[in-house]
Amino acid sequence: MAFEKVQKTGQGGSTNEPLVSLRKSGGIGINSAATEEYLSDVEFVHIYYDEDNRKIGIKPVDEADGNTYKVNMTESSAGITPSSFMKRHGLVPDVTTRYEVEWDDDEGMLVADLTAEAGTYGSADDDTEEGDGDADGDAAETGASEE
Repeated sequence: MAFEKVQKTGQGGSTNEPLVSLRKSGGIGINSAATEEYLSDVEFVHIYYDEDNRKIGIKPVDEADGNTYKVNMTESSAGITPSSFMKRHGLVPDVTTRYEVEWDDDEGMLVADLTAEAGTYGSADDDTEEGDGDADGDAAETGASEE
């Protein structure tokens, strides 16, 4: 039998890779790498969903309207709270799950491929949701949403 490197689970760990976290609370956390690179001065976003390809798009917009979500900034990361959207599409995970994101120049938005999981943290029984070591934890979910 060959050795296989053990991957830590349940530990956040800081990363330089842009990630979003789908939280069991129905929120979306955006880690510091993604926030700094793509959303540093953004107040509002529109959410897009490609159900066939299981992708979520987060598109910065200049002004609030009836379809915007407020971006709740922390010191280095961000969060949005599209709970109804997440529930309606069955996207609320049992445990907080991270996904790598890329900027789509053609669409002008951040895109997370939900078929490419980058890890999980916490547990289904845990009432708290840990951050991933770079402050994309609960603090990013505070504040008002536009839902």
